Amino acid sequence: MISAVEVLTAIPLAIVILIVFYLIYILHRPKRYVYLIFADWCGACQRFKPTWNALKASDPAIAEKMVEINADNKAGVEAFSATYNYEIYGYPTIVAVQGKTVEKYDGPRTLADLRKFILGTGDIPR
Repeated sequence: MISAVEVLTAIPLAIVILIVFYLIYILHRPKRYVYLIFADWCGACQRFKPTWNALKASDPAIAEKMVEINADNKAGVEAFSATYNYEIYGYPTIVAVQGKTVEKYDGPRTLADLRKFILGTGDIPR
């Protein structure tokens, strides 16, 4: 039979262990980056770029997660495709990468929806 003292001392230890495992998970999980693959000659890219830049300028924490690859740099696009086994079929292409998981964004091109996608929060079309 377990005494009350054993129960009271076991609960805090269990909580401490859970917190430690959670912190280890948070510190070691792959970071999420969002790539914009675009082309300077692309009309849709030219129209979207001000929104992308405004979001980048709005928050340094978000800006550090945003990566741009210009399609004119074929080596950059090929390296992205080979690394993540992901083919680019049109521009602009927006994808989130976390570890080896690639998630394409097909949602609205608004600041609020892009912010949710970059942060990996919210229920938005993908």
